[in-house]
Amino acid sequence: MATIKLKRGYDIPLEGDAAAAIEDAPAPATVAIKPSDFHGLIARLDIEEGAAVKVGTPLFHDKTHTDLLFTSPVSGMVVNVNRGARRAIEEVIIRLDGGSGVDAFKVPDPSAGREAVLAALLRSGLFPFFVQRPLARLADPTATPRDIFVAVNETAPLAARSEMLLAGREDHFAAGIAALAALTPGTVYVCVGPDTPPLPDLSAIGNVQVNTFVGPHPSGNVGVHIHHLAPISGRGDVVWTCCLKGVLMVGALFATGALDPSVTVAVAGSAAPEPRYLRTVHGARIDVLTGDLADDQIRYISGNPLTGRQISPAGFLGFFDSTLTLLPEVVEPELLGWALPGFKAGSRSRTFLSSWLARSRPVRKHTGLHGGERAFIATGIYREVLPMDVHPEFLMKSIMAEDIPEMEGLGIHEIAEEDVALCEYICPSKIEWQQITRRGLDFIERET
Repeated sequence: MATIKLKRGYDIPLEGDAAAAIEDAPAPATVAIKPSDFHGLIARLDIEEGAAVKVGTPLFHDKTHTDLLFTSPVSGMVVNVNRGARRAIEEVIIRLDGGSGVDAFKVPDPSAGREAVLAALLRSGLFPFFVQRPLARLADPTATPRDIFVAVNETAPLAARSEMLLAGREDHFAAGIAALAALTPGTVYVCVGPDTPPLPDLSAIGNVQVNTFVGPHPSGNVGVHIHHLAPISGRGDVVWTCCLKGVLMVGALFATGALDPSVTVAVAGSAAPEPRYLRTVHGARIDVLTGDLADDQIRYISGNPLTGRQISPAGFLGFFDSTLTLLPEVVEPELLGWALPGFKAGSRSRTFLSSWLARSRPVRKHTGLHGGERAFIATGIYREVLPMDVHPEFLMKSIMAEDIPEMEGLGIHEIAEEDVALCEYICPSKIEWQQITRRGLDFIERET
């Protein structure tokens, strides 16, 4: 085990951390699987509205890899297939019927080898938890990854804590890592933080390596782990990543022989009436987590505040997300906001007095941007929050210019949106760093 200490980064002190206790949420009336959660997916339906489904019934598949299935997490009926621009599928919504029907399929022992494990993951609908780097897209099941990375310790503000997600599921974690180890001839890197609870014994799995990352956010980002442990050398150097939620669901499959759709979700944020952890169903509608809290002065985010997606109060939790964040929505501009001393406002640059008087005290943040987009000036501040050997501002400019050799030389193959989220947060020019990064990754994939 190696311990890697990082100095660059920034922990945003936000109010609204979820209390460390897990409760059962009410049973959801509906759940949904959303193709938009997966970069690189072209979804093709396998069912129609009104069809009855069981746990594990295929809902849709990838056009490129037809054996890559996305399955129902519950038993019930497909009540809506919502489509967007150009008839693209946006949501497949299932109404629960209270039943426990399960589509049966054979689950092998991980010792059966890569092909057997891969086939079970594809058929079960759990393979989409794997994200491929470079390009940060839905993994290609025909590729063999050099290594697989698992980020156990989330360091993003208000993100669900690993000890709460792992509580009572240590056996599933070990079984999931064993399954992942069968998928690569290389190493499964399990990356933890200094406060991560003791993991189950993984020593019997020969190609697993546990490493500890110490430091401020983004020390918990998988991109940072890859950069410091086994950097990506180019477009053809393929690695896969899997989030903790995915490892636990994969582990439940191989430990029990059946799909287990239960998940633990942190409901957090300063606008949450009661920040806490709730046990619910994968893909649940968020009103079972928030109650009857339909408030147009609250922003609902599936995920953490830096990288999550805004959803409606009637929306559904994202496929990869273990956090639901509620923040105060700005309805009207704050009068003289820029000129106030800011005793309760946070600022990394020490713009407000709160940054001098109580730098680490949690603050109540809203969604206001404090200004609009302006000229992009290279100030050098971005490297202070990105613990990777890249020049982020020059990389962004090369993406804007669509200069592929420059992008590749500056390290685009090593990053994803989450890696530049802090740069976006501190950016005085209000540049949309994550959108630009995704545009660059899509451009590289399309043009090379």
